Amino acid sequence: MTVKFVIQQELPASVEQFWAEIFRSEEFNRALYVDLGCRYELELWDPVTGERRARVWPSSSLPGALGALIGGDVSLLEEGNYEHDAERYDFRIISSKLSKRIRIEGSLSVRHVCDRTCERNLTFEIEARLPGVSRVIETVLEGVIRREYEKNATFIKAYLA
Repeated sequence: MTVKFVIQQELPASVEQFWAEIFRSEEFNRALYVDLGCRYELELWDPVTGERRARVWPSSSLPGALGALIGGDVSLLEEGNYEHDAERYDFRIISSKLSKRIRIEGSLSVRHVCDRTCERNLTFEIEARLPGVSRVIETVLEGVIRREYEKNATFIKAYLA
């Protein structure tokens, strides 16, 4: 079964400011991952084609059944493409472990709310193919993603203040 969900967050930035000072900013990304306690490495960013690839090594272990299944060090590779005309970033997250059994894909768009406020819209699709525990894994991953994006939004607000 596939889990689909949306995260919507109001942020204190114009749409243009979000794309320039948050999404495209390596200074922001490095500061964010330091704040989250993760190791981060940008592998590719091509502003012309919109292609982006970054790797993150989470600082904390994964909870419950997912942690037991994966165990040990894990890194997450984000591969994505920013569509200039649509102002949308489509991505997938590939785990260094169980990558053939767990699929995470998503999309990021931003809409204008008022002068200094935008709404970040993230859509996610998670599919685990692990007999007997797929639903548990999908639920755990949804919870982890939701918590991490709450931390991300809190960091953005402080960063732009």
